[in-house]
Amino acid sequence: MMKFGEMPGPVKICLLTVMLAITGCAQQGAPMAEPPPGNAAQKRKETAGPQERLALIQAIMAESGMDATIEQLPAMAAMGFDQQPPPPVNREAYEKFRQVFLGAFDRDEIRGTIVAALEAEYDPQRFAELLRLLRSPLVRKMIALEVAANTPQAQQEMMRSGNILMGQLTPHRQELLRRLDEVTGATDDAVDLQVMMTGTLVRNMNRIVPPAQRKTDAEVEGFLQEMRRQMRYPARQYTYLSMAYAYRSVKDADLEAYLGLFQTGVGHWSVSVMRDAWRTVAQRITVKLATAMERTFVEQNAF
Repeated sequence: MMKFGEMPGPVKICLLTVMLAITGCAQQGAPMAEPPPGNAAQKRKETAGPQERLALIQAIMAESGMDATIEQLPAMAAMGFDQQPPPPVNREAYEKFRQVFLGAFDRDEIRGTIVAALEAEYDPQRFAELLRLLRSPLVRKMIALEVAANTPQAQQEMMRSGNILMGQLTPHRQELLRRLDEVTGATDDAVDLQVMMTGTLVRNMNRIVPPAQRKTDAEVEGFLQEMRRQMRYPARQYTYLSMAYAYRSVKDADLEAYLGLFQTGVGHWSVSVMRDAWRTVAQRITVKLATAMERTFVEQNAF
């Protein structure tokens, strides 16, 4: 069975870096309002003008921290890329690919993808309710903490202080983090995204590497299944650390109140909408990178 260490160097670097930049973002998002029954959302969408829809969506993206997160993505991608040891390929080709890689995190394209995803779910009443919720004191405080924790500098500090931070958690705090992970699906989403991105990159590179290096479809699928199994525990530990770090200044009562927002029907719908939006972003970035890898590395015999 193919192992992660056997993957081509550029594939591994792309995968690790995209995971670092994207998966944390997918965990963000405050609870949305419960979706209307039947085709009411489509009917309401038709009654709202394009400018009205866009204004409300833009306000939600700003208040939810999505805009701030999008602004940080290129820096997060650069940090992740530069932290990985370069593979044994032509240095000039590698540097060229770095520029192509960072170009895949185009802020305007990512923002447009998310706007389109939210517009597909648009309902003026529900989105207005969401905006009011985002502007509530508790949610604003929690989102500000999430945004502050999702920068390269904060991530580096989190990793340096992680052991101490986790060792200081009370049993009650640990249980709150476990429940928050459970209701938001943060760990499951992270694993799903990573397996999806890995599959896209590996299948693309499997098509273009020399025949002797190619893996069968069964080998690729087996690798992805084993990857999913092995990743779940470290992914969950990383989720707990990320939450512990982001909310380290928050009292248990506030964290429990925030958790309660996600345990309602409206919270579940919010998580689904945000998850789908970030999943689409990750898919488009990964496809763009797979194409760039073929052009930059294979054409120059980098493998």
